[in-house]
Amino acid sequence: MNVRGLLSMVASRITDEECDCIYNILVPEDDGSSTVTPMPVTLRASIMPLQPVDIERLREGGIEIQSGVSIEIAEALEERPEKIEARGRAWRVHSWSFEKAYEDESGIPYGTVVAICDEIRVAPAAV
Repeated sequence: MNVRGLLSMVASRITDEECDCIYNILVPEDDGSSTVTPMPVTLRASIMPLQPVDIERLREGGIEIQSGVSIEIAEALEERPEKIEARGRAWRVHSWSFEKAYEDESGIPYGTVVAICDEIRVAPAAV
């Protein structure tokens, strides 16, 4: 077995919950416009809060983040989603590190991902 396949197998065993990776699909309309349709893909994940040392390293790498989570996802797609939902929360993806494990019959790559995210918070509008 190659190392990439082994990494994917290990990641699938340590993931302890499910998350939805939300991809936006554009559906063209007759008038030339498009309708955005969210398409969730449910995957196994492990979610851990970022530690201060993680945040400092991200800032050194040019990613501005105050707090957030690191989400390891098993059997993920290479394409970065619009957002990730789990535990009743939604997270914006700042970094999407993909390690390819294999391709399916149609050539779509799957692998292990570590995503660095911060929470999307929506406050009610002031009237």
